Amino acid sequence: MTRLLLPGFAEAVEEGSAAVQEALAGVDGIADLSSNVLGERPEIVIDVDAGAATTAGLNAATLAAAVRSFLTPIPATALTIDGAEVSVIVNTDPAAIVTPEALASLPIAPGVVLGDLSEISEASTPIAVTHFDGNRSAEVSATITDPNFGAVNMEVQAVLDDLALPDGVEAGLGGSAEQQQESFAGILTAMVIAVALVYLSMVATFGSLLTPFVILLTLPLAAIGAFPALALTGRELGLPAMLGLLMLIGIVVTNTIVMLEFVERLKREEGLNTLEALKLGAETRLRPILMTALVTILALTPLALGLSEGALLSASLATVVIGGLVSSTFLTLFVIPSVYSLFDSLKHRFNPKPTEKTVTGPDSQAQPEVV
Repeated sequence: MTRLLLPGFAEAVEEGSAAVQEALAGVDGIADLSSNVLGERPEIVIDVDAGAATTAGLNAATLAAAVRSFLTPIPATALTIDGAEVSVIVNTDPAAIVTPEALASLPIAPGVVLGDLSEISEASTPIAVTHFDGNRSAEVSATITDPNFGAVNMEVQAVLDDLALPDGVEAGLGGSAEQQQESFAGILTAMVIAVALVYLSMVATFGSLLTPFVILLTLPLAAIGAFPALALTGRELGLPAMLGLLMLIGIVVTNTIVMLEFVERLKREEGLNTLEALKLGAETRLRPILMTALVTILALTPLALGLSEGALLSASLATVVIGGLVSSTFLTLFVIPSVYSLFDSLKHRFNPKPTEKTVTGPDSQAQPEVV
């Protein structure tokens, strides 16, 4: 359900509520459009003249009690008839006091009627009154029937942005739409924290700031496949899909870690240069990388197909993970080695290794000198 909150003044809120309902009536994908502004009911207002009431020895409270006694049945006494107790109720005929004029003629004290001590008028009041942040508000509710929940909310928000509302009235999404926005914000925060934790753990493992940065470049490669996969399957970027993106942060970097860790070991232990280590590392780790990705994809395929109605909710999660794995796996084998080689070349260009030359003396053997 989508709920629109319109805080403002009473009359403006009612006008704004009607305008919002009319504007949203043309939006596809919503049904059961309604408002909690249920109209008004008539009432009679008694405005007590404090000065006149004090002169008569009365006040607003005693006048209210006197009026209530006329409008409310009062038990007067009880009689016993044929052995049974019967209550005697004193009640004013309701049909006789339905107008301000009739109320004005009610006797309050000897020689004093209600009209002498107050001003009586007719008015109207809302049947239901709601508030939001201390302001008068109205709720326009609708049920979303389109599976693409996010797209409908975006269309509703666009309609509200273009809608001219009375002065002092604002419209905003609430209900489940508001909850979805809060969930999205929470997941985005979790993604930032996850990337930071992954980077810090890799820095501690590799003992370098550069290699973990290259590994994190795998994440954009996953997005290249994740979003087109959603578009091709016609699924929305909802909360399950965002959870899939969060999962990809931990999944896709694994293949790159496996390859670059082996490359670093070849350079360190075998003495290979960067290009040779990358070539041998990609060839050696190709099969494990492909097998890991393939097994994960096959395991998620039934969920992505959404074979049952209950699985449709999680189908977008599986779709995102599969699409991200496909693109990141194949691009990792081409893009990451190129980027690693580029960064390694830049590192050696700006921080060259010291070279050695041989220095000989007349009375000494040849000795290496580091320059």
